[in-house]
Amino acid sequence: MVLWEGDEEESDPTVLVWVYYFLAQHFYFKGDLKQALSFIEKGVNHTPTLIDIYTLKARIYKKGGDLKKAMEL
Repeated sequence: MVLWEGDEEESDPTVLVWVYYFLAQHFYFKGDLKQALSFIEKGVNHTPTLIDIYTLKARIYKKGGDLKKAMEL
C-alpha cells in the first residue's frame, strides 16, 4: 500500500486504519466531533473488525450527548 503519490516504499495495510484512528482521536480531543466521526467512519470502512475503532466511536457519541448510540456501540 502506498500512502502518497511518489512513495516507493510499500507500507503495511494496517497503517492507514491507524492513521484514521489517530486523526479521529485528535479531532475528538479538539472537540470537533463532526470531523472525528468522519475519520472514524473511514476507519470502520477500512477495517470493520478492529474493536478499538468502535470504542473510540462510542466515546465520540458519548461526548456528543448521544448516550444510547454510545451504549449500542
